Amino acid sequence: AHTDFECFTIMHQRGPGLQVETREGAWVDVPPSSELHLLPQQRPDTTFTVIVGDMLEYWTAGLLRATPHRVQRTPGERASIIRFNGVDNDVVVAPLPPFATPAAVAQYPPISQAAHLRRMGEAAEANLNDLYARGVLPPPKYPPGSTTHMA
Repeated sequence: AHTDFECFTIMHQRGPGLQVETREGAWVDVPPSSELHLLPQQRPDTTFTVIVGDMLEYWTAGLLRATPHRVQRTPGERASIIRFNGVDNDVVVAPLPPFATPAAVAQYPPISQAAHLRRMGEAAEANLNDLYARGVLPPPKYPPGSTTHMA
């Protein structure tokens, strides 16, 4: 499971598999777009899921929480169209004035998009290495730094 590193993600999916985690920690299936009919006049191909990302959580000091989500393996075919929306790498993100209490600024210190991406990439690599070390995942086919796969 993970949260998206940018501001928000717009997704259209044609099959099941996406799950989101509630604030209570339960995993909930997100129905395929063809099953999300919120209004009678909506067509199935015009329904999208919006996932709150890390930067939107930062701006709102947690009022909008980055949505932990995962994709489960399903027996059928699954197709999705995903649009990640973020800011430029040099933009510094911090709680916006209506949310910038001393406690919020302490919990969400200013960070650039680039620094956040770097931090999240390093955390993902550490997690992957831990999974390799514990035998949860088989060793990588091409070790880090290897160029044999680039032939």
